[in-house]
Amino acid sequence: MYNDENIGKLDIEALEKARSEGKKIGLVQGSWDQFHIGHLRYIKKAKANCDYLIVGVDSDAKIQKRKGKNRPLIPEKERYEMIKELGVAKINHYEPGKSIADDIVIKSVDEKKWELIKQVKPDVLITITENYTNEEYNELTKICDSVLVLPRQAETS
Repeated sequence: MYNDENIGKLDIEALEKARSEGKKIGLVQGSWDQFHIGHLRYIKKAKANCDYLIVGVDSDAKIQKRKGKNRPLIPEKERYEMIKELGVAKINHYEPGKSIADDIVIKSVDEKKWELIKQVKPDVLITITENYTNEEYNELTKICDSVLVLPRQAETS
């Protein structure tokens, strides 16, 4: 997952290995721009609800399309690296199993709706209330074993 060639791509081999080992697969997604304590708490709670956590990170182009040309404030490579380093004791010294994220996927602007969710088919999708409508939550339970809806984790958003 952490070599330059595969940065941001779903590691299907590692996912299937984790699944075959009976690990509970979790997926959490976001922009993670202006990373703050709420983001950290959210990712930590996501990890607490699964054995193998995949973190989806919106690409710069995806954020610009949704939030305007002045965004993101933090480039995708830096947002990727921040998440990779969560839980790691030494900066730039990645050790498998030490990061809070087992895989980090950069989501492109042209990705179809719920593409990563459909690829991963997580045991648990971790989200916040505002991300989907009630109707969408019902649809998501057909793709995922469960959908865990968390409240916002800080006043900052």
